[in-house]
Order: sequence, then C-alpha cells, then structure tokens
Amino acid sequence: MSTQSPIPDFFDSQKVGTTWRVPYEERAKQARDWARSQQDIHPASADSTRTWLMLIDVQNTFCIPDFELYVGGRSGRGAVEDNVRLCEFIYRNLGTITRITATMDTHRTMQVFHAIFFVDKDDNHPAPYTDIHVSDLRDGKWTFNAALASQFGIAPEYGQQMMIHYAEKLQKTGKYALTIWFELPGTFEMLLLKALSLGAMHGWGVAERIERLSGGACEIQQGAVYPALQRLLRRGWVAGEHSEPVTN
Repeated sequence: MSTQSPIPDFFDSQKVGTTWRVPYEERAKQARDWARSQQDIHPASADSTRTWLMLIDVQNTFCIPDFELYVGGRSGRGAVEDNVRLCEFIYRNLGTITRITATMDTHRTMQVFHAIFFVDKDDNHPAPYTDIHVSDLRDGKWTFNAALASQFGIAPEYGQQMMIHYAEKLQKTGKYALTIWFELPGTFEMLLLKALSLGAMHGWGVAERIERLSGGACEIQQGAVYPALQRLLRRGWVAGEHSEPVTN
C-alpha cells in the first residue's frame, strides 16, 4: 500500500492562479531529484494497478482571476484554491497515479452561442445572456445570420433549420435554453458597472436591474454575477460592504 509523498520545495502555491514562464529544464531536474528521494515513486510503466486522473476544463479562462469566465465562488478565489488543492493532491499521490489528462473547453471564433450567429429583422445581434427559444426562431424574432453561411459552406435556410433543431434539442432536456454568451472579455463587467452606476445593490438585485434596463433582452444567470463582481472588486472599480441579515 502506497503512502503519501511530501509536497516538494519547488512547488509555489502563490503562483497558482497566475500565468508565468516555467523553467522547464530546471524544473525537470528538480522533479527527477525529488522523485528519486521518494521510496514510493516508481516509473508509471511499472504500475500493477493503473490509475488515471482526469482533470475537466482546467483552462485559464475558468481558473485565473480577471479572465472572463473565472470561477471565484464565495471567497472570490474558488478556482485558485481548488487548483492549489489539486496540485498538492497530485504531488502527495504520485506514487499511485499512472496518468494525468487535462481537458480544455475550447471554442471557435464563431459558434452557436455567440451573438454574431443571430440577427433580428433589423440586423441587430442579441445582447449577452439572451435566451433564444424555439418559438423565437420559428416566429422570426431571431434568425440565423445569413452572412455566416459561406463560412460554413451551407445555405442560409439550412442554417436556420439547424438553429431550430439545436434549440429543440436543448428545450427537450428541460435544463437549458440556447443562451448567448459575450464574445469579448469585459462585456458583462460593463453591464454590471452600468447597473451599479444607478445605485448600490446586492448581487442578485444587480442581475434583476440589468434585465429591467434591457427590457428583458438580457436574462442573467445568478451564478455569473458574483464572480464578475469579485473581479470588479479586485480591480477597485466597485466597493462592497458586508451587512448582517435582519432577523426578528
């Protein structure tokens, strides 16, 4: 039975959550010397029981503060704290881990959840966080952007059929609508700043204010509000205060 290994001295938890140049040659030598000093770490090829550690969607966008989809959680450092624990877990259990694979949630420049994919009768694109329903596509409120047809080698009519098909599939799951995400980092933050410029308010109230200001065009998911507010707080663009709940 394998015992846990200590955390190596060259691991710096303060660098988790930042982008920095890795000194690969130096780190490779450090890793080799450290592994040789641990009795329970042997070549993975010799493992009789093979353990595969799968890391899901650990790209910078989700894991590094100030990136557009950073997951801050309640503390504002949720993803960073998770990754510190992850790194420590890997080091402590290298004696039993055979392989590590990291997936990356990557996207093309133009995808179905980007505003450029849809236009209304006046050739306007939907606002960020707009939910597009099957009825919106069938009634012509939103249609596939015909200007993109040549990019995908399809006819505009076929593009519209595919949008309806995709929205129907999402609707049948009963969980998600076809939601438009912002295409440029910072777009959502600008919406938050506009809402807060009208007066202080708690996070969920800010989301409701954005929906009212947009006439319902922007339907904000609560889980997106707090990480964005944390980014604005760290930049010093907004100020926050804590208040105790009122109880009778």
